[in-house]
Amino acid sequence: MRRERISRIPSVDPWIGGAATILLLSLCACSGDREVNEARLFLDRYDTLQHPSIEVRRSRLDAFRAMAFRSEEVRAAQTRCVELHQAVLDAELASTRAADELGRVEAGAAPPSGVEALLRQSQEAVGRAEESREGCDQALAELRTRHGRQP
Repeated sequence: MRRERISRIPSVDPWIGGAATILLLSLCACSGDREVNEARLFLDRYDTLQHPSIEVRRSRLDAFRAMAFRSEEVRAAQTRCVELHQAVLDAELASTRAADELGRVEAGAAPPSGVEALLRQSQEAVGRAEESREGCDQALAELRTRHGRQP
């Protein structure tokens, strides 16, 4: 009776079994490659965030923020570095608006009411940037060290 049960199990072609084994092994091995690839992609995109134009930086930062990484290490680095660059961008935007407001005040076109608030916003954003810089720099250094890509 036992032989009947065994004989009812369909035999698997050795080529199909071998291919399935190779596929499973390659899927297991790919997780390490995926992390390396994600880290390198993150570092490549991070290096493009600097640009003289505020609008270009904002656009690049939005795209960088939207990237969906699966690696926890890369996602943590992304969060830290987005916080840093968003704070720097906020400070620069508030400073630019304050300078524009001061220009209008000097021209006699507007009262100086909003300048102080804009300068305060800029200063707060600079403080946030200073707080988040170390975390971003540390995350970048760890990714570059682990995945062999230096600036």
